[in-house]
Formats: sequence, C-alpha cells, structure tokens
Amino acid sequence: MATATNAACTASPSTKLKACLSGRPSCFPILKTDQEAEDFVATADLSGYGLSEMVPYRFEFTPKDERVNMRLPKSLPKSLPKSLLDAVKALAEKAKMPYQRYIRAVLESAVSCG
Repeated sequence: MATATNAACTASPSTKLKACLSGRPSCFPILKTDQEAEDFVATADLSGYGLSEMVPYRFEFTPKDERVNMRLPKSLPKSLPKSLLDAVKALAEKAKMPYQRYIRAVLESAVSCG
C-alpha cells in the first residue's frame, strides 16, 4: 500500500536559520510514497535532524462504531477548583491529544490492566 508520507517542516524560522548556519538539515524532505520513505531512512544520516525532540504519537485508523454518553458533575470536591470535564481536558492537553481520545485511552488502559 503506497500512501503519501508528508514530513512537512514544523521548525521555527530561527531554528531553520540556526540549522542552516550549522550546516545541518532543518527539515525532512517531503516523501510521496512509502518506498521513498523507506529509502530515505535506509540511506540518510539522520543525526542532523534533532530526533531527540520527537515524541511518540498514536495514530487511530479504526472507525468508531459505539458511543458513550455520561453525565458529569459540574464541580469536583472543594479541594479541586475545576469541573471534572475541565480537569480531563487539562490532562488531555498536557498529553497533547484531544480530550475524547484521552478519555478513550484512559478507558482502554483501565480495561487492559484489569
């Protein structure tokens, strides 16, 4: 299956300039097929790309067929200032994912551990 692999550059202009001045590449090339991506990884010197800043990301391709609706309390105990939904959204933002996906990940983790 040949899918397009776009590795668009997300570096800031100052980061690109620093990379340019240091002789390092500033962004990955745009690779249009899986084969181009495999060839690039197999032959390129990736040490100049700053891969230490990358973080794992989970892709979800499976369609979602079921839905869960729940009623949440408007506020948490007085010791916590936010509503339950606000607290979940804050945790999801910290995890850098949409809050619905975060809720699903927490549920999947709870089910797989129990």
